Amino acid sequence: LTPPGVTGADATNYLETETMELGPQFDVVPYVMADDFTINLFMTASLKEFLGYDERGRTNEVTVYLNGQRSYTGTPTPLIHQHQMLATVNLWDNQSVILAHLPVTTAQPADEYVAGKQMISPPAKADKKQLVVIVTATMVDPAGNRLHAEDEMPFAQNGPPPQPAK
Repeated sequence: LTPPGVTGADATNYLETETMELGPQFDVVPYVMADDFTINLFMTASLKEFLGYDERGRTNEVTVYLNGQRSYTGTPTPLIHQHQMLATVNLWDNQSVILAHLPVTTAQPADEYVAGKQMISPPAKADKKQLVVIVTATMVDPAGNRLHAEDEMPFAQNGPPPQPAK
């Protein structure tokens, strides 16, 4: 059926749309560990790219009426490529971690990336760009002041704390 108020040639151009978030996204869930100096971070970095519409044909055929005549048309299928990287790390208060190796490409929809590693052959046109996320975890009081001074944490100068089991 044609939507109310849409007639003639306009009927084939009527498509329902929905909002889709594209671009980089970063989520983190921090936990302060029992020693009150270690921060456990569960991080997800992702990049969702719109590659265009599927040119191999339209899917979800629907019936429309064009000048009173029944006609069929398909809805275009968007091609979306999502890269995602997950990490769980432990940091001392005010230490930083870098998440990298999340390629930004003009890849074909079949390419898959797991933890930054490409699982299928390289795309024909790969940009030489990467999504890099730098996180510094700092414990603060309600007023925004640091909880620990550097001299309270000499152990933090020797490297990161023990990491979570994989």
